[in-house]
This record gives sequence, C-alpha cells and structure tokens, in this order.
Amino acid sequence: QDEFIGILSNKKEIKELNEIINKKYSVNIINHIKIKEETISVEEINTIDELAINISKSQKLQNFMNSKRLSRGDINEEIALAMPTNGCITSKFGKRWGKFHKGLDIGAPNGTDIYSSLDGRVIYSGWEEGYGKVIKIQHSSELITIYAHCSNLYVKVGQYVKKGEKIGEVGSTGRSTGPHVHFELRKNNEPCNPLIYIK
Repeated sequence: QDEFIGILSNKKEIKELNEIINKKYSVNIINHIKIKEETISVEEINTIDELAINISKSQKLQNFMNSKRLSRGDINEEIALAMPTNGCITSKFGKRWGKFHKGLDIGAPNGTDIYSSLDGRVIYSGWEEGYGKVIKIQHSSELITIYAHCSNLYVKVGQYVKKGEKIGEVGSTGRSTGPHVHFELRKNNEPCNPLIYIK
C-alpha cells in the first residue's frame, strides 16, 4: 500500500486536495487520512520541499529510462501475455462472418477490471470510431496491445504501466453487441493471434 506524507494548513485544504485526487484518479482519500497537528519550522518545510523536488527528479529519470527501454525494444524480450480480463473468449482471432477478426473478444460483466498484458507505455486512451473507449499500449518499438469497448479508462497517454496493472473496465462502447473487451496484439502494426503468446 502506497503511503504519502503532506503538509496542509487546515481542513479546507484537505478537502480541496481530496477533490483534485478524486477527480483525477477516482479515489476518495478522506477516510484514509491520518491527521497529526504539529508546529514545524520554516527549515523543516524547506527540507521537505527539497525532498519533493528530488522525488520529482527521480520520477522523471524513471520515465526517461523506460522511454529508452521502449525505443530499444527490450522491455519484453520474450512475449508472454497475461489475459487482460477474467472472462470467456467469445470470438477468436481470424476469419469470422466473412471478415477477418483482428483480435480476441473476451466476454465479461460490465465493469469487470481490465489489466495491461505486458509492461509498457500508454500511447492512446480515449474514444475511437468502432473501438469506442479504447486503450493502446506500446511495449517495444514493434509491439502494441489494444483494449477496446471499455466502459471506463483509468490511464492517460504517456503513463507507464506494469503487467497486471488495472487500466480500465469492461464495457460495450463503440460497435459492440454486449459487454466484452476486444483485445488485439500488433507486431510492426500487423495483427497477431494473442492466444499464441498468452502464458
């Protein structure tokens, strides 16, 4: 469980902070805050400010290193996909109804969690014709996964995600006949059968 320490001067600031976090991450922190009232010196505040700056620099460095790993294509030397959600495969990769189905359809109740199948960086999170609410994640210079028809999106462009991290929820947005996630794997922009790589 992540732990954060902050300095706020009054309860109004706590409420305002909660509203910002709730809007951005859909998390209510009010019930999890432990308040300890103390008088601290200006020197102590300056020390905390320096610590916050160092943490920010560390996060930027981590993002830079992740970006370099992506450009080299070495985030995933061997493709070992995780299933993006808990459900049943309702339509496989390949020819379907006279057309070519570019991914897997995995049926699950509306609101079921969707997870990233590999470590990577979010390159698209939003609405796209046909796909509805969709997330696209780049895992190397040549590898991308796509998660379509979501009801809710929990990641933003540029965000790095880990394999198994929640990125959205199952829905039926776009061209869809019921709640499911349409899951694609693309290598050099060519659709591949995800089932071959799911382990």
